[in-house]
Amino acid sequence: MQLMDYDPQWVSDGGREGMGVRFRCPHCETSLVIWFSNPLDRGQPPDRIQHRAPLWRRTGTTFETLSLIPSINAVGHWHGFVTEGALVACS
Repeated sequence: MQLMDYDPQWVSDGGREGMGVRFRCPHCETSLVIWFSNPLDRGQPPDRIQHRAPLWRRTGTTFETLSLIPSINAVGHWHGFVTEGALVACS
């Protein structure tokens, strides 16, 4: 499965770009939002208290090259990794 198949979009917040990524869950129509500890714009990470979400370490600058650490565990939806633009489900 490729991330590009799940309608990815960069998440913007407070006038900043590339704060995270939003994509459609591989198992349903739910939108998953993943916030980066190292945003694309090289600014400070999002305020975790405001967003009430963990942060993921990003490598890559395009949807095709994006990798995230750690795995994404959207309980009741999907658990897996984004690795070099691919969605890889955990067993």
